[in-house]
Amino acid sequence: MSLAAQWRWVVAPLSGVLMWTAFAPFAWGWSAFLAVCGLLAVLIGCSVRRAFIYGALSGFVFFSMLLFWLTIVGADAWLLLSVVCAVSFGFMGVGIALVTRFRWWPLIVPGMWIAQEWVRGSWPFGGFPWGSLAFSQVDTSFGRMSVVLGVLGAGGWLVLGASATVEAVRALYSLNIRQSGSWFVLALLTIVGPFLIQPPTQGDRVGGVASANIGIVQGGTPETGLGAFDVRRAVLDNHVRETMKLAINIAHGTQAKPVFVLWPENSSDLDPYLDTAAQAAIGVAVRTLNVPVIVGAVVNNPVDPNTVLNQGILWNPATGAGQQYSKTHPVPFGEYIPFRSLLAPLIDRFDRIGRDFAAGTTTGIF
Repeated sequence: MSLAAQWRWVVAPLSGVLMWTAFAPFAWGWSAFLAVCGLLAVLIGCSVRRAFIYGALSGFVFFSMLLFWLTIVGADAWLLLSVVCAVSFGFMGVGIALVTRFRWWPLIVPGMWIAQEWVRGSWPFGGFPWGSLAFSQVDTSFGRMSVVLGVLGAGGWLVLGASATVEAVRALYSLNIRQSGSWFVLALLTIVGPFLIQPPTQGDRVGGVASANIGIVQGGTPETGLGAFDVRRAVLDNHVRETMKLAINIAHGTQAKPVFVLWPENSSDLDPYLDTAAQAAIGVAVRTLNVPVIVGAVVNNPVDPNTVLNQGILWNPATGAGQQYSKTHPVPFGEYIPFRSLLAPLIDRFDRIGRDFAAGTTTGIF
């Protein structure tokens, strides 16, 4: 059983839309399973050329919706990055179309999806792992597999379940009841099996609490897009003000005291290690709150003064700035400009991104 050509043109982009709804702001995790099923159904029985087109079409719809926020930098940056990511789906589509000609293809396809995510997360421009399936599976059984298989493996597990489901339906359509039943059992195991895994919920010590109250402050910016670079002080002041409000609410008993508070990326575009006023403002807010705050800050790169780092800084109310984590995967065209020497003379607004973000080299656990 294969989809008719006209339906492939409908289902391919629809699978991209469904995959997008698995991520924020919808976060309908199970729609990723349906999206993968749809894309596999499209690719089965395709020629190599058509498989690339269908795969790239699905990928472009998915990434263009997922990365729409990048239009704050420019529509060209948004479209270019969406196309680059879509190409990886196109090549994956070719591979899937080829292996689905074999009987045991549902066991091979997960590896191909994992390979696509690994390559895209590593190359070009240092990789771009946005849109990995596992990131959408926090509230599903598939997400539990990340404890055992890691991020890429959890996504592959979802693809295994989807592949088995598609092949079970195809076998049923061909009235091959035994084969259909076998694949349905495998699909069911991929869905139900992860519930046998007990995710770690006991903190970092035996007897630790299973949950914690965390505060989140979103101060906002008076400008949007690249205009936010012109109001750095106002952005920091907004986060300080909202943190002080949280401290007042806690003191009045209208809100529970959190274990720590999280500020977002770029909450301080002023380097708190060099700007004494920024350092003082953050310090006052953290001491008033009297709990640690993870501050998202842009700081100078001590290794290369021509670049900056996107850091999370653990700010302690007693000791000030402490542990740091530097983002390891800056966003191309959003946080750094590939081929800057070639593109900057052609695109004036890139001048507003004076220095590129450098990639951190280690993970951080606070």
